[in-house]
Amino acid sequence: METRVLAPETSAAAAELADGLTPLILILNETEAGVAQRLSRKGHYIYVALGPNSEAPDSARRLAKPTRNQLQQVLERMGLEYGQAQNLSLDAGRSLAVLRRLMPAAPGSRPSWSIPQPPRPMLGALLAGGWLETLDGDKAVIEQLAGVPYEEAVRALGPYATALDGPLRKREDAWRLKSPRDAWTLLAHSLTAPDIDRFLSVYCEVCAEIDPTWDMAPDERWLAPIRNIHPRFSSFLKQSMTETMALLSLYGDRAGLVDGVEAKVARSLTTILDGATEAIWWSLGPVLPKLAEVAPSAFLGGIERALGPTPSPLIAFFEPETSTHTVTRLPQLMWALERLAWDPALLPRVADVLARLDALDGGGNNVARPKQVLTTIFLSWSPQTHATLKQRLAVIDGLRKRHGDIAWDLMISLLPRSHAITMPTSSPHWRKAAPTDREASPETVVHDCVVEVSDRLIEDVGNRPKRWKALLKAMELLLPDARAGIGQKLLEAEPTIIGEEDRDFTRTALRKVLARHLEFQDADWSIPADELTVFQTTLERFKPEDVLWRHAWLFSNGTGWMGSVREWRQSLDEATAARAAAFEEIVEVRGIDGALALLDRCDQPRWVGEAVAHSPAAASWRSDFIERGLASDDGPLWQAAAEAIGLLREKEGGADFVTRLLPAPAPQLDERVVGRLLHFLPARPETWSAVAAYGLSSEDRYWRTLAGWAVAETKEETEHAIRRFNVVDRARDSLHLIGSRLEVDLDPKLIVETLHLALKTMNQASEDTNEPVMRLHYLTRILAHLENHPEVSDETLVLLEWYYFHMLRYSERPSPALHRELARNPDFFLQVLTMVFLRDDDGGGADEDLPGGPATPEQRAAMARHGYDVLDAWNRIPGADDKGRIDGAELERWVTEVRRRASELGRSLPADLRIGRILGMSAKPAGEVWPPIAIREILESAGSETLEDAFVSGAYSSRGVITRDLREGGRKERTLSDRYRDHSSAMASDYPVTARLLNDIADIYDGRAKREDDEVEERSWH
Repeated sequence: METRVLAPETSAAAAELADGLTPLILILNETEAGVAQRLSRKGHYIYVALGPNSEAPDSARRLAKPTRNQLQQVLERMGLEYGQAQNLSLDAGRSLAVLRRLMPAAPGSRPSWSIPQPPRPMLGALLAGGWLETLDGDKAVIEQLAGVPYEEAVRALGPYATALDGPLRKREDAWRLKSPRDAWTLLAHSLTAPDIDRFLSVYCEVCAEIDPTWDMAPDERWLAPIRNIHPRFSSFLKQSMTETMALLSLYGDRAGLVDGVEAKVARSLTTILDGATEAIWWSLGPVLPKLAEVAPSAFLGGIERALGPTPSPLIAFFEPETSTHTVTRLPQLMWALERLAWDPALLPRVADVLARLDALDGGGNNVARPKQVLTTIFLSWSPQTHATLKQRLAVIDGLRKRHGDIAWDLMISLLPRSHAITMPTSSPHWRKAAPTDREASPETVVHDCVVEVSDRLIEDVGNRPKRWKALLKAMELLLPDARAGIGQKLLEAEPTIIGEEDRDFTRTALRKVLARHLEFQDADWSIPADELTVFQTTLERFKPEDVLWRHAWLFSNGTGWMGSVREWRQSLDEATAARAAAFEEIVEVRGIDGALALLDRCDQPRWVGEAVAHSPAAASWRSDFIERGLASDDGPLWQAAAEAIGLLREKEGGADFVTRLLPAPAPQLDERVVGRLLHFLPARPETWSAVAAYGLSSEDRYWRTLAGWAVAETKEETEHAIRRFNVVDRARDSLHLIGSRLEVDLDPKLIVETLHLALKTMNQASEDTNEPVMRLHYLTRILAHLENHPEVSDETLVLLEWYYFHMLRYSERPSPALHRELARNPDFFLQVLTMVFLRDDDGGGADEDLPGGPATPEQRAAMARHGYDVLDAWNRIPGADDKGRIDGAELERWVTEVRRRASELGRSLPADLRIGRILGMSAKPAGEVWPPIAIREILESAGSETLEDAFVSGAYSSRGVITRDLREGGRKERTLSDRYRDHSSAMASDYPVTARLLNDIADIYDGRAKREDDEVEERSWH
């Protein structure tokens, strides 16, 4: 089939093919009249390509332009490399004719529009590249480059946009060169020196503009389009003109009438960057990736000079990330440097710039940082540069001399790790640097990189504890020879690491590594025990003389406990025994001061408290230690004392434990001490009696601080605790207690009472970040429990769901009783409607219409907001059961009653709006004609444009959240449009109003489909 497809370029060539015996498939451009018919009569199959300005017959077919992705896939199947296919598909501008001209192996003919001398406006468009005619700044640029008023320029450009293979494309308010590279090749010969000088001057002016969003708060810049804040020149224009700068630099020789174009471009770029302020650098952010390719050396020179002063203007790219909405332009700067890093000749300068930028970086999580980019570029198993390993190592050696700490972190990050991932960096579009030398196999490169980097790490580690920690942690990634070298190096460095803190830091790092590998000797990643011997010897040398430094690590987590057994329970017992022995040694030398000092050096105070409770040596000062802890703030000392008290109570027991420990409130002990002690008694009635004996103040403190989980799980004791919590304004905590104890059949009246009380504190912040999650979980459980309780009325449940509506709205139980009541009870629906909307007739709102009578403006506003949200979330069709089946008679009764009474109340308009919306949001089961007959009957008889419009809006908005491929356009919307038109056709005869509304919905989806198609088209321009 393909051998019979031909595309003759002229009518004469087509006529020569006509006399062949074999029928051909001929694809013609617009030809002389009658040619296609004559060829067809001779048995050939003819396709005629008609341009957008042709008078195409109704039978003509419009072929969709191939997407950029489709072109790239076809080119790759033809054997082109990924990068070449990507660039060609991008430069082709979705035009097969342009693609043919750009491919050296298949050059196309010169288009007719490129043969005569182009007018000045076309040369201006060639230099501008693209612009928006809605911005006066963009139009002024075209006027300057074209040398004529904008309207005259547009008239001259029209034929170039409508020609079959024209160089320009226009969509709505945007003009764009279809393919800048193709247009430049065909038209650049007509440019003169004044044209280029004028362009460079205008480009410098455009780049000198400060983006007005610079003056906005970083986390509010995303609101700029909403607030109608935009620069004078569009980003589209800046991007397009920057592409022209790249074309001038690379293909300036095509402008045969001008000399030294590349040098002029480089000087202009230097002028733009030198002396640029923070605001200018930030404003240039969107064009930096393309600007880097214009004149790489000049670009890097500008950045290097900008890094000189203090503070550097490049600090603009490192604004703190105060929220996820913070708009930063650091990614664009990183992309620019990533593109240049592909060139081996530029890599040393790029690496140096990234290292210097890292010194400005205050850190962040939302975007890649300079240090991350540096690592990605140098990865041995996926380098993002054409530099060879030898060249990359030479660059790293340069960083070691100038930026030692950055180089150290880089070398550590280059060691290959299991399950590591990376992402490709930004690659150059205009300047393609090829590898200078052929690399060995990837496995060999990774091996050689590990060897070379290991040698450099051992050489640079010195006696710096933080470097030793990183190197020891990375040992399992190294080869045995390197590990042996590290062991020897550490032995030699041990005497030079001075200061107890530095030695302790290094010792802890070494101990953790040893513990990890000795515990898991059977793991693939574990270092063999014989290789660890030298490190064990070194660990002994690090042992301190001071008893506290020697043992404090035992009382912290993750410091490298090395037990003699693998079974975790036995290992825990062994560690506990080791802590007890160490504690005995500490307090034997230092007494209570040793225990207090130990708390300053550990992160597990409870282990210190455990030792205090069990240590015979602590018996003489244990009470003193506990009293100090009871009187202290909520810090390590209190945590240790609390652990000691708990263990002593376990050990000694007895209901009189606290009274034996504290027979009566001593004058020197404040109420907090007493309250803390009382919490060590079981939360039972006998304890509460003892609490009452200490007086109202202590009792109040007790109930304010008692943890709900400590209360015994019986009905009587739980209800008593709930009532006491409610008295001291802890109703919100009562909800947690109720939600976790529903199985004990708590009094429903107490539950309802608590729910009402909890409303007062529901919006208070909580220190526990998990508390709001559990609060909502328990609230939904409680309401579900009440819904099925025979003693709780529907009215009570509806009222509770009304109060808790905003909490429940997006929960697993979004107020079903409230939705049912709105769909069942016209009185309730109208009551809410009256809260929200003023009267239709006079724009006022009589307070007597409101539930409860007159209200203040503030009360009315609050009620209106709450009621509006309830109506907005309402999702149950009147007359529908729990499965969505609609009783037509009940629906008609509800609608009729609501519309009649809403008219009496002067609220017909909002009533019809809400009725239409809820009908439009009804379920749309697959395979069934929609809407159901009951809803069709309402629509046919309502006679309300407002209700009909709301029905259309409700149907459209009920679609919900969708996802789409960036290249698919409006495919999903066209599918929905077809579905609604099919429904319309199915009922057009019996239900004409409903059919018309369904067609209106389909029209909306058709419009949305076109917008999505246009967005795909627009994205292909960049």
